[in-house]
Amino acid sequence: MHEFLDKLERKFGSHAIQHLTLIIIVGQVIIYLFAQSGNFDISRIILNSNAIKQGEWWRSFSFIFFPTTGGNIIFALFYWYMFWFFGKGLEEKWGLFKSNIFLLCGYFFLVALSFLDPAGVYFAWHIMPMITIAFAIIYPEFELNLYGVLPVKSKWFGILSALFIATNLFSGHSEGIFPSVATILCIIMFFGEDLLHNIKTRQRRAKFKRDMKQ
Repeated sequence: MHEFLDKLERKFGSHAIQHLTLIIIVGQVIIYLFAQSGNFDISRIILNSNAIKQGEWWRSFSFIFFPTTGGNIIFALFYWYMFWFFGKGLEEKWGLFKSNIFLLCGYFFLVALSFLDPAGVYFAWHIMPMITIAFAIIYPEFELNLYGVLPVKSKWFGILSALFIATNLFSGHSEGIFPSVATILCIIMFFGEDLLHNIKTRQRRAKFKRDMKQ
């Protein structure tokens, strides 16, 4: 997968979108302000494949800008900050092109899977666990000061996100299952080779230790 992405980057790297996570956040802030004014029907941008089939094609990308806030501005600010921070971390590790592909793959898989559930509705926040897990894999020991006072290593955010995904997989509801499947597909695409290599390396080390004891 890494070699394939390197080839794509050589051909299309110049078309990478700069500050993609920031663009998404700004879009969500604008929609949030419109919704708070009461002059905008926010349900018109939620991802729903049945509505897309009926001609509301904009839902296939407008849901990216749906603000996952529940009307709570404190939660909204925290969510936007974490989304920006994790997204920036991925950009610094992978570069613009690969981080763009990772993020857009998550949205693409979610849109594609939503067509298996015409009645289901999906939101941009379904992508957040994917970014959190990716950041935790790359920077497992990085400490974030939660609310400015509580230091928490990023691997714990990744573990919580993985548990959240596992719970959704067995929820029995497509609105929980499909976003989790989209996340898993993206993680496998970008980290599958490395994770498999690490597993094989540990197995070889364990075998070597057993052989040495014998």
